Amino acid sequence: MTTLDLNTYIQVQKKDVDQKIFLTAETSLQKIIKVVENHSSICNGHFSMKKLTPKGHVPAVRFNCDSDKHHSILWSSSPYLPNGEYLANLRTFHGYTCSGMLPVHYNRFANAAKIGHINKQKQQYMFQRYKHHIEQQYNESIESAVLEEIGMYDDLTGINIMTDARHGWRKNAKDSSVVAIGEKSTKFLNVNILQNLMILYHNAMKNWNNHQKCHPDSRCKRDTNYEPKRIVLSISIAEKLLLGVIRKPTIYTHPADYVLAKDTCYVDSFNNTMNIFQDKRIAFSDDNYQARSQLAVCHWNENVNRDFTSIWNPNRRNAPRSNIGKKNYKPPTYNYRESIWARQINSFY
Repeated sequence: MTTLDLNTYIQVQKKDVDQKIFLTAETSLQKIIKVVENHSSICNGHFSMKKLTPKGHVPAVRFNCDSDKHHSILWSSSPYLPNGEYLANLRTFHGYTCSGMLPVHYNRFANAAKIGHINKQKQQYMFQRYKHHIEQQYNESIESAVLEEIGMYDDLTGINIMTDARHGWRKNAKDSSVVAIGEKSTKFLNVNILQNLMILYHNAMKNWNNHQKCHPDSRCKRDTNYEPKRIVLSISIAEKLLLGVIRKPTIYTHPADYVLAKDTCYVDSFNNTMNIFQDKRIAFSDDNYQARSQLAVCHWNENVNRDFTSIWNPNRRNAPRSNIGKKNYKPPTYNYRESIWARQINSFY
């Protein structure tokens, strides 16, 4: 009597530890099982793997029968979506984008783990469709936050905000974000992205001695030996004009409006969240900068002021501020991430 071996666990040999590794899905495994069962009902041959073609994190594998050359199977480890994309590749792209990973980190991880890799051109193609779903989720998040902020005022004549600016780079910033966070809900309400701000300054400095567009009566046009220089203002009219510019802003004319200004600790905390998705050492493209900003907003609005389980009080004598206690917050949630995925899938069906 022949004993049927149903043990599926395999101890890897040392020579095989660098074999190809890939991602698969339940339905693809079920499909290959059914195909093999159907084949075994009509043929006594055995399948062997002849060719494996990597397609991102998914391999397309060719199996041939050793009894009949016409019995050949081309199996993919992942099902494909109506748009032709492999589910495993798209889900992986979704996960790495929503986590705030940089492309270089994804590349290093995928290459080191040897689990396949989505090439740069494919990532760019996926992102062009994906960014719209991020924007939709962002718009829904800030609309809900604005309504929540409005609902927290008994006598609504306006809302109070905390605001500050953040440069996209540590220096020579191509992009800057001016954020607005509700005072009562502490949720993110809006952001204005000022692009190419520093580029304008750079161009002004670069062309400071370019007089092609100066007025024909200007001295730089009439005097070939003209050189711009710094001088001390001694003309009363010039002094008056300069002082007028300095004294014109609202903060100068109505300083009493700013004495009740509050701190921006929540804005600083939001900037820390922004750093998860938007590394200041990287110069992102305009689309990437905006998408990563929107992901940071979705994460912040979902998790700011979440519940805590306990308060830790170290009672350090040399650090009196620590006596206030530190909250041990519950783990953050990522419902926005699942919502973005659902939006993307719904766009295919």
